[in-house]
Amino acid sequence: MTIHSKTTITNTFAVLSFALVFVFFLSTQTVHAQERTPQITTTNFCNQLKDVQTHIGNEIKQKQLKFEATRREQTKDWQRGISEKDSHIAQSRTRWDENRTLQFDALQAKAQTDQEKKAIQTFKISIDDAITRRRTAVDTALTTYRNSINSLLVSNQPDIDSAVSEYKDAINFAQARAETSCENGEESSQVRDSFRNDLQSAKTKLDSRGSGLGKFKQRADTVTKQPNNFEANTEFRKTLLQAQSSLQSALKQ
Repeated sequence: MTIHSKTTITNTFAVLSFALVFVFFLSTQTVHAQERTPQITTTNFCNQLKDVQTHIGNEIKQKQLKFEATRREQTKDWQRGISEKDSHIAQSRTRWDENRTLQFDALQAKAQTDQEKKAIQTFKISIDDAITRRRTAVDTALTTYRNSINSLLVSNQPDIDSAVSEYKDAINFAQARAETSCENGEESSQVRDSFRNDLQSAKTKLDSRGSGLGKFKQRADTVTKQPNNFEANTEFRKTLLQAQSSLQSALKQ
């Protein structure tokens, strides 16, 4: 039984990877934001500092809003995938049970002696027990798989939020220091250079945090693999063949 489709796994990894992409993208965008602000030059940097601050603030806000919206939507997709898969499994098992009941009833109807009826009943009990054990194994693997995904999402998010928060604090510090320097009459070119260096320093620190957070991809590559139910299926087929062999022997007597 396939636990999750390739599409579901892809959506799951999207939830994990988008946060890390956001960290790097945010740092890159902010460092260059002041360069893209219209009419900002070395000589008039202090005069235009408010425009630079507004531009940077808007970019950070827009990226965060987009990030949060995407994270919510991808989490919903993951949860929706779980619900759809659970529904599919339940429906499949119901059809399997109904078909199996019909087959057992038809087989029982052909029994002519008490010995044959007993053999068929024993066969039914063996198959029912094997199915129950296989389903338990599949459900256990599915629960473990989902718990691993949830744990990865939950454990990684505080680090992402902390890294972004520290970065925003560093940007605010850079802006405050630039304001103070301008107010103290420092050369506009020097203020601009110091401001750019502060932004680059904040980016470097964020990139360093992001590199550490990037290790989660190794964990994601592991937990997003579908659970292997080979042993459960092998055990089920073994029990089925044994039950069939016992039934055939009993009916030949």
